[in-house]
Amino acid sequence: MINELKIIIHLIFMSRQFIRLKKWYINQTQERDTFLGFLKDASDFARQHRAFRNAMRIGYATKRTVIAPMLRLGKHHNWTPFEEAARLYEAQDKNLLRRICATEEQTNESWRTKLEPCETMHEWTEVPWSSIFDLAPFKTEFNITILERVDGHGWGTHESVLGRIPSEDVVVVDPLSFETNGTEWDTTTKKPPVKKTWYQRMFAKPVPQGRRQLKRVMKPYQIDAIKHRFIQFGDISSSGRFQTRSSPGQTTLNRAMMKHLFLAPDQLKGLKVEADKVIATLGGPEGFNSLHLSLNKLVAMDSRFTSRSLEVSVADLDAWERKELMNSVMLELVGDIPIDQAVSAAMPIRPSWLKEIFNTQNMTVMNRRPMLDACLEYRQSVDPHYPIHYLVNDVGDPEAHIGLFRPLFELFPCTFSLYEINQWRITDMSWTRLHPELKDTVDYATMFEPILDILVASKGYSFFEMPETPLTRLIAWQPK
Repeated sequence: MINELKIIIHLIFMSRQFIRLKKWYINQTQERDTFLGFLKDASDFARQHRAFRNAMRIGYATKRTVIAPMLRLGKHHNWTPFEEAARLYEAQDKNLLRRICATEEQTNESWRTKLEPCETMHEWTEVPWSSIFDLAPFKTEFNITILERVDGHGWGTHESVLGRIPSEDVVVVDPLSFETNGTEWDTTTKKPPVKKTWYQRMFAKPVPQGRRQLKRVMKPYQIDAIKHRFIQFGDISSSGRFQTRSSPGQTTLNRAMMKHLFLAPDQLKGLKVEADKVIATLGGPEGFNSLHLSLNKLVAMDSRFTSRSLEVSVADLDAWERKELMNSVMLELVGDIPIDQAVSAAMPIRPSWLKEIFNTQNMTVMNRRPMLDACLEYRQSVDPHYPIHYLVNDVGDPEAHIGLFRPLFELFPCTFSLYEINQWRITDMSWTRLHPELKDTVDYATMFEPILDILVASKGYSFFEMPETPLTRLIAWQPK
């Protein structure tokens, strides 16, 4: 009995020693590891994707573990300086938002609803990058460790993934927000100024409003000179602002991210199935073109419309202005599409089922499903170069805005949108209600439309975007 008791006491002692040793090992490992994080650019998918790519590039160059915020889908936000962006990111914690919105009482956390109103909480969501992209090759091929921040929205000294970090171990870097946080900053001669908040800053004052558009960059030697355990970047969606040293490994990484790595958002099997249905409906791979029109952005960039107001959209235009807008779009589109398709679209439609539909039905009220079938038959049997377009736009259902899109349909009648395909019940997004990782109370069919559009565009013959964004380059890199 005494011997058994000694054995038990010995085992307890050894287990406690093991626990102490394990804690010591974890602490030592964490102290040796270095990290970088970045604030999520809450704009469109393509900019967030480019920021993630840049984080991989910087993480590889500095041998730091990358802490990645989740991908935001749905309602976007414009760029803001670092401190405003950090506050906005903290406000996106939906667990806290739900609790705040459930009560009308004012609390210390009520500031969050001014940045993310309760009324629009169903218009956006967040998902881990690993749910739609295969991130494993970053580790297996390039030894880049990625920690996704899937719980909480803490950053810097309050990093949700790591827990609290001493302020002396954290530095904030954002050359767009802080004047000496970029080109002029010399790590060998300048010392960090006195801390103004909980974190240590490498800047003296914010960048004046009028100078934020100047080209301010972080040179490779500046990034290498940062020895803090944790670098908290701001917006890193601009590749040219964060330069890394050229090396064979960096070249291989960049080439991989243009050939196969982090390009196809195909990890959600249900979404991939729906995209394949749309592709088959439009005639199969390379049987159609993808046309992305951000008409509200075009209006905001056109001095003809912005002269009367800084904030103007398509809805503010009169009939003549809308016609002028679409005429400009059509002129550019005709100049961009392949010459054989442009010629086929300009020629009269030959005798066919498609011609019969035009002779017997009014285009503005016709049943568009037979129209699609007739377009596919015309392309297969009469003219293999006749263009079929998959239209994505930021205005809404093209048939509901037929006056706006009439010039497009008149020149390219075989133009179809996801609105129509959904009405034909070809797609079925009900799988999102059963997916264990999709727990937010949002319409995931709407949230995932940009991802589905990328999957569809990746199998098209050509891709056209107006105005061009980083999405054009992403589509050009898609594996065929």
